[in-house]
Amino acid sequence: MFPHLEGPAPVGYWGTCAAGQITLGGGCSGAPNVARSCDTGVVFMAMNVIVVDGHHIVREGLVCLLHRLDEVAHVEQAASGEEALRKAREMDPPPRMVVMDLRLEGILHGIDLTSTFRKELPEMGIVVLTDQRHRGMVEAAMQAGASAYLLKTSYFEDLKHAIQAVSEGKTYLSAEISRIAEGNGAAGEHPLRMLSRRERQVLTLIARGGTTKSIAHELGISPKTVEKHRGKLARKLDIHSVAELTRFAIENELA
Repeated sequence: MFPHLEGPAPVGYWGTCAAGQITLGGGCSGAPNVARSCDTGVVFMAMNVIVVDGHHIVREGLVCLLHRLDEVAHVEQAASGEEALRKAREMDPPPRMVVMDLRLEGILHGIDLTSTFRKELPEMGIVVLTDQRHRGMVEAAMQAGASAYLLKTSYFEDLKHAIQAVSEGKTYLSAEISRIAEGNGAAGEHPLRMLSRRERQVLTLIARGGTTKSIAHELGISPKTVEKHRGKLARKLDIHSVAELTRFAIENELA
């Protein structure tokens, strides 16, 4: 499946050969794994992975667990969508898998990050690992380009199965998400899907206590444009107070 290479194994490679399984080093240190056959030196291409989550301890735990997988060569981590995009663009070779939450730091929502990843890195597998179980959110993520969707209550074995399935070009839903997705009746459009990317960004900054002036500065737009987006949010969501907008943002992984 991958080209064979001779000599010392470079960073980011793994595989098997006639003599048996090649093992990887690196563990939980975050250092790149290096694979080498003890008999022939024949190795295969492995994959770089990015973990994107707003919680440091969750990222560290996932990095540690992912380094146990033979097919993972190196894991980068990011707290925000903006940081994840920057690291994905800088990685060489490019990442072939991302494990990401939908609630992120910064102003780029997980759904928007998913669609951006799908456009810029169409071959990359996108595994959503979140606590958001709303059926409309699942559909929004899958329509944006996610390859798999799991809840944070899942076992690591579930994540391993998801990564394997996505590596083979398949989609994967955890058992609970499958039951939610197959529920009776129409799902209805999730409110987030009614909002534009810019409206989601404005909503995020409102929920974080931003003023019209500070939001305009953060997004590089005029205060008048911010007010227009505020008006659209109120009409689309039928929410007219900052407190209710903040609650909505928190419930939908925007703040």
